Amino acid sequence: MPEFITVKGGLLTAHFSHRDPLETCLAFRRQYGELFGLEPIPYDEASDVMITLASQFGEQHEQEVISELAQEYGDGLCRIGGQESDAQMEEQYRLTLEAMEQGKPMIHSGFLKMSGRSAQWAAEVEQRFDLPAPVMLWGEPDLLRRVDQPNCGSRFGDYYYVVADVK
Repeated sequence: MPEFITVKGGLLTAHFSHRDPLETCLAFRRQYGELFGLEPIPYDEASDVMITLASQFGEQHEQEVISELAQEYGDGLCRIGGQESDAQMEEQYRLTLEAMEQGKPMIHSGFLKMSGRSAQWAAEVEQRFDLPAPVMLWGEPDLLRRVDQPNCGSRFGDYYYVVADVK
């Protein structure tokens, strides 16, 4: 069940309390699938329990990995953390870019959103397929890891970032 819903210019954004992407997708589809002409997913208590357990184990594992990285990187690990509201996500995005510009070796729970070429691509997809709502590309990677490479053409100079997922 979403905690709150935001409607901006015809774009429906449902904010769920789930941290796990699978849980969020299932919850959204159960709640709003009909609006988009999707077949309903029947509620199954056993699978719901398994998804919840898998999510809990995943969160525990991620925290263990982050603790190990904190020991390895010390102050080089920048922890930003997930946010709930749109305004907080903008702050999370700002903090992520700031950490990247500072050249932090490892960033945990940053926030990235489309711009430049991605925004142009999204606009072309929206127009080509006559979509009812804008295409939004954004995400909250588990980790952003700095890669040093001279003359790489990055906006940061001689380094860039790659997304890493904790599994």
